[in-house]
Amino acid sequence: MKMNKIFTTALFFAFTASTTLFAQVKIGTNPTSIDPTNNLEVEASTPDRVIAIDKTTGKVTIKDGTEGDGKILTSDINGTASWKTPLSQNTELWIYAKSTVDQAIPTGYTKILFDTELEDRGNNFSPGTSQVIVPSSGIYQVNAGLKKVTNTSSTFNIGLTIYVNGTSAFAGYDDSWTENAKPNVNISNSIFLNAGDVVDVRIKSSFAKYSIAEGHFTMIKLSN
Repeated sequence: MKMNKIFTTALFFAFTASTTLFAQVKIGTNPTSIDPTNNLEVEASTPDRVIAIDKTTGKVTIKDGTEGDGKILTSDINGTASWKTPLSQNTELWIYAKSTVDQAIPTGYTKILFDTELEDRGNNFSPGTSQVIVPSSGIYQVNAGLKKVTNTSSTFNIGLTIYVNGTSAFAGYDDSWTENAKPNVNISNSIFLNAGDVVDVRIKSSFAKYSIAEGHFTMIKLSN
């Protein structure tokens, strides 16, 4: 009976000691030293390179020398992780142009002249030709609009078309204008374009010569 008590007591202390001993785990350099706030540390031989798990929050800390504020953890082709600065979200193309003078529109298709360049990130737009040279392949948002200078005496329509390399890509129009008003039209669409494509905006008229004004044109790259 006495031996059983001794064994039970020894087992209790061994279990208690084991619980305390294995509450924290340290692997690698300095295996007997661990931050008291961590449950787990894996330390490299290079100073200050460690993976740790906080015992209170459960948060993981990965320090390999590439860490920094605002960085993201990424992997290479072999699965090796490192911290990297996120790529810039600035688009390489952003254009905003306007028409500051009235433009006479004959019958048929006519290129709209946007003579004033307000924004042109990447320098891809020419006010002289009112064309955009696409810098890289991807998805672009194109917007354009204008209005007729004089009032209409009857119902009237205006049609706008986005041209890519001299070919119609998409169009927008409205043919339910009210009489005695200055009709306006706006068009907006997203389109995939290839590097080197040439983009311009044209207007279609089936009426006698008239003038348009207050044209605006914007274009921005959304993604690759």
